[in-house]
Amino acid sequence: MSLLVRLSLSLGVILAGIAAALWFSQQSSEARIQSLREDRRDERARFFDRAVQLQSVGLSSLASGYSWWDDMVAFVAKPDTKWAGENVDTIIGMPNGADALWILDASYAIIHRIDANYGRPPAPFPTIDPLRAFIGQRYEFSYFARIDGQLWQIFGAA
Repeated sequence: MSLLVRLSLSLGVILAGIAAALWFSQQSSEARIQSLREDRRDERARFFDRAVQLQSVGLSSLASGYSWWDDMVAFVAKPDTKWAGENVDTIIGMPNGADALWILDASYAIIHRIDANYGRPPAPFPTIDPLRAFIGQRYEFSYFARIDGQLWQIFGAA
């Protein structure tokens, strides 16, 4: 084998080694970048969850307080639209108030509902059975629902 062939083979092996090292380095860099992206996504999700949690404290407390209010309990037993207009509808649109409100009776039928436009929003649940099971598990609850293509956080207390 001539010297030129040996040098060419040696150079070829060295170049192949360099190419392999560069490929492994590229793969390692891509894996680190993907890991950083996932960490960033998880961090944003944690921040978002915490922000939603902090924003929801007031509404959760409001729902809980209203459910224990003696006048509200009396209203659920005997609905009165005038009383609801004077006492319940006033929290719609106020700071830390609600954007919509649904009041259900003991049989889970909606007895009063109102939204920020003083309309009658659709129910925040497709059927009553999942809601009944959900309420049966806890006193206070919240969940997310799509209503008219928008994502809503629903708070409740039984």
